[in-house]
Parts: sequence; structure tokens; C-alpha cells
Amino acid sequence: MKKLLLSLSAFLAFGAFAQTILYSDDFETNGTFIMSSTADNTWSINNSYQGGSVFFGFINIPSVPAQPAGISNPNGNYLHPMAPLASDDGVFCSSYFLSGTTGTMTAAMTSQVNTTGYENVALNLWRTGGSGGMKILYRVNGGPWTDSGHQLLGNPTGWQEESFVIAAGDNVAELSIAFEFDQLAAGDPAPNHYHSIDEISITGIAMSTTPEITSSITSGIEVFCVGDNIEVDYTATDVTLNIGNTFTLELSDETGSFAAATAIGAASSTNMTGSITGTIPAGATPGMGYRVRVNSSDVAQTGTDNGTDLIIASTPATPTITLNGSGDLESSYAGTNIWFQDGFLITGESGSTITPLADGVYTVQATNDTCVSAVSDDFNYSTVGVSIDELNDFSIYPNPTNEMISLNGNHALISSLELLDVSGKVISVFEPSIKTIDVGAAPGVYFLRVSTSEGIHTLKFIKK
Repeated sequence: MKKLLLSLSAFLAFGAFAQTILYSDDFETNGTFIMSSTADNTWSINNSYQGGSVFFGFINIPSVPAQPAGISNPNGNYLHPMAPLASDDGVFCSSYFLSGTTGTMTAAMTSQVNTTGYENVALNLWRTGGSGGMKILYRVNGGPWTDSGHQLLGNPTGWQEESFVIAAGDNVAELSIAFEFDQLAAGDPAPNHYHSIDEISITGIAMSTTPEITSSITSGIEVFCVGDNIEVDYTATDVTLNIGNTFTLELSDETGSFAAATAIGAASSTNMTGSITGTIPAGATPGMGYRVRVNSSDVAQTGTDNGTDLIIASTPATPTITLNGSGDLESSYAGTNIWFQDGFLITGESGSTITPLADGVYTVQATNDTCVSAVSDDFNYSTVGVSIDELNDFSIYPNPTNEMISLNGNHALISSLELLDVSGKVISVFEPSIKTIDVGAAPGVYFLRVSTSEGIHTLKFIKK
């Protein structure tokens, strides 16, 4: 009877390893093998062991030896060739006759054995008698029957257990075994040539596995800044995850070491694949050798890193805004800046100083073309009735103006008075004693340069 095990915990000793029984058949129920023959003899499955004289007493068929206790059902059914000449005279044990004609007999499994995840797959059997002519064939995944290279050789006078490794049967979805008997190759059936087979099984050793959790960067981005989100895909294999498991995303140091790893994200899940979003932490040292990995908590498993170096670029410090002596707004960052007025981007301005065109709240961010700083504190800019140059006693008003501006201050100290455009070009010169000036220019930003014995003072105003 074919025995498909209900559990993979049944093992056979096999050296230092344990073999799992994937299939077994002790022939107690016919129908597990399909038998065919093009020879003078046929296959038979029965429990007849008694020999006798046949063909008018000219031929004596020897009895098949009794089976040992090592067989699960001793002296039960077994697979063997049988000669019609013998069965016609009432002898039904193992026999065959060599008629001189060619032909083969095949007994093939009707079942397919799944050996996925197993290696060292072997056919195990008990047998007695025979000196050759019996090949072991195999078929994989519905393919053709193929000679395994193994034969039942020798002529044991008693039952013995043998094992044959079927290398092509490792880790396949469907494996079947067949026995092919060639009567011409077997030769003259002298006494004890029984070719009897019983208690077959197919076994394998579970392939060794290495639990792991692999990871990769979802977007393929390799350069990150402090505060950036990083999305990591993970795949867990050969890991048993229990309810309540948490995946943790870890960031190495700038050398790729996880000795002091930083947890930057987490996800509660038992899914074998998924993604986790983390955040590059503040204070991460700029470097070019960062890695990430994903670990599980239940069952605990440390993942392998993503396999590619990641870059965390430096982020400029948060800049501050001051009003310089020329009346311009100046960022403390000397590189590229991003300027805003009342929360709106000021296009075309990326330097460390800008000339404000209107009253409002100004902010700035510093950038190194990769990372952007935090936004500066607000700078409230107002020009109404106030000198842009707050370091002297001169002032102009109104500011902005439609046409006329008035200059307040100690005019006795003035040696020259000039009107400049935004590029610094002098467009008008006035008498030092003049107090009211007709700008007479197109709308825009202008400067009134007041030269005194104490120095030069530049007052900025806007012409509407």
C-alpha cells in the first residue's frame, strides 16, 4: 500500500543527516504501479513465494526466500517478473524464461513525488535475486523516462536493503520511478535468479536554509540630507514571523558599521515582504558609506544591509538676517541662499544679500545645492520714515515716494549730495544745502549718497 506520510517529522538515519520519507509503497494494494511488457514475461504483484516444477517437470522454479523482520509486512506482496509458462502450471512466485527474443518489461509509478526543498533524494528498496538486466528509471516534471545509471546487480540469495541516489530528483515538483527489466540482458535464468522487489521508498534531506532579511532603497536615491525620508523595501526568507512582530529600520554610521546603529523607522507586520519609511536623523555625520538594514523582533532576526553605500550630505546651519550699512538684507551664509518675502519665494535672488523692494517679513534658507537649512527667523523690514542707514543722523521721507523726498539731518556737515541707481551709477548731483529733492526718475530702487566730514552715508529709498 502506498504510504504518504502525514508529517515530515519521520526520518531515516543517513550518516550525520536525517532523511525524510517522501513516498513509500509496500505493494499491499495493487494500482500504485502501472506495468507493461513487450517481452515473453510479465510483471506481477502478489504474495506467492513457493516454487515448483513446471513444463511437464522439466523446469524447476526455486522458491523465493522468506522476508526478514526488517520489512514492515514480511512475506506480503512484492513486485517481480513472472513467466506465463510458470503461472500456467500454478507457480506464481518470481520467475522468467529467456526465449531468445528481445523485449523489456516496465513497472512505473503512477504517483508524482514532490521533492521541493530536498536534496540527496534516493530510492530505497528491499530485493533479492537477479544478476542484471534490471534498470532504475526516473521521470522529472512530466518529462521522458531516463536511465538513472543504477541497476540491480549481483545475485543475493536472501533479501537485502539497498539505496540509490537519484541526483536529478533533488528539489523538483514531480519525481517518478520505474523499473525496466531486459530479459536478454539478464541472461539465462539459472536457480536463484528471482529479481524480487519490495518495500520501496523515496527519501530526501531537507535543504539547508539561511534565514535572512534583505533590503533595498525603494526610490534608488543614494544621497540624503538630515530630515529626509528614506523608504526601504524588505524581503524576509526562511524566517517564521509571529503575531506582534515588529520590523525595525536601522541606519549604520558613516563607515557602514551597525555597532551603534540608529533606529530610524518601524512597522508592525508579519508580511514577508513590505516597506518601511524612516527619517534621516538630526546630527547624522556627513559621510559616503552609510547602509541600512531591516530587523525583525519575533522571531528575532538581524537583516543584511542594503548592499549599496548611501551618502548623507552636510546641511548648512540655519542662517540669520541682518541689515547691512548699505541698507541691504544680508544672510549669515556666504553660499547660495533662498530668499522669501511674506512666505513667497523671491525669484532670481540667490546671493548672500538682497535689496528689499517692499516692506514685509523676510526669511532665508541656506543651501549647498544638495541640502537646505531650516528657515531663518523672521526679519521685519519697514522703510516708512526710517533711514536705511541706522548708524547716522540722516533720514529721508516719505519712503517709498511718488516724486519728492525730504532729507533730514545736519545739512551744515554735508559736502556733497548724489542720487544713484541700483547699480551704483550717479544719475544726479544736488547742492549740499538742498532739503527737498525732486527724484524725477523712473520707478525703482535708488540711493541718496550723503558725504560729510564724518563719512559717507547711503540712504536707500523706493520710487513708486
